Amino acid sequence: MKTFITAAGFVLACVPAGFLFHFYEYTQHLAGEEASFLMPGVFIYLLLTGAAVSYADIRAIVPVLVLSAGLSLFLGNILIADDASWFKPFGRDVTVAVTASIFIGGVLMFRYLTRSMLEKRE
Repeated sequence: MKTFITAAGFVLACVPAGFLFHFYEYTQHLAGEEASFLMPGVFIYLLLTGAAVSYADIRAIVPVLVLSAGLSLFLGNILIADDASWFKPFGRDVTVAVTASIFIGGVLMFRYLTRSMLEKRE
C-alpha cells in the first residue's frame, strides 16, 4: 500500500501546479469572475501531495518538484499571455516561478507534518 501511495504522490508532484494556479486565476480574471475555488484547491493539492509523498525519499521528491516548476514555466510561457497590467511588478515568468517555489515549499511542509504524525503514531 505504501508503494501505491508513494507512486500516486509522484504523479501528483508532476502536476504543474504553479501554471494551473495562474492559468485558472488569469482566465477567471478575463471572464470577469472571481476565482472562488483557487485557495481550497491549492490547500487540497498541497495536503494530498504532501501526505502521499511522505514515505518517499526527499532526494527523489525535490527533483520531481523542480521539474514540475520548470514545466509550469514552460506552459505559462506558451499558454498565458504576458499581460503587464495583471502580472506587475514582476512579470509573468517571475510570478509563475515564485508560485511554483511556494508550491514546492508547501508540499515539503505537508510532507514533514505527515511524517512527524506518522512517526508519533508508530
